[in-house]
Amino acid sequence: MAETEETRGFLEERVIPILSESTLWPVFIVIIAHVAAFGGYALALAWTERRLSAMAAVLGLLWLAGTVVAVEIRQRRKVGLVSFVVGLTLSLAVAFTVAGFHWGLF
Repeated sequence: MAETEETRGFLEERVIPILSESTLWPVFIVIIAHVAAFGGYALALAWTERRLSAMAAVLGLLWLAGTVVAVEIRQRRKVGLVSFVVGLTLSLAVAFTVAGFHWGLF
C-alpha cells in the first residue's frame, strides 16, 4: 500500500501532540474505559454465549489494534505511546471480563 505525505506524518502531527497534552488526559481515560468496557462485554458474550456478532466485534477490535500498532511501527520504527494506549485498552478489556466472571456477572 502506497503512503502519501498526508498519511505518513499523521501520528507525529495529529495523534502524538494530542496524547501529549496533559489537559486532555481525563478525556482519554474516559474513552479508554468505555472502549475497554465494550471490549470486555463483547469478549464475555463471545466466550459464554458464542454470539457471532460479539465475536465479530472482538475480531474487529483486535484488527484495529493491530493496524494501529503496525502503522506506528512502520512510521516511527519503534513501539511508542499510541501502541501503549492500545495495549492498555485491550488489557483492561480482558481484566473487566475476568472480573465479571469472578464476581458471577456472566
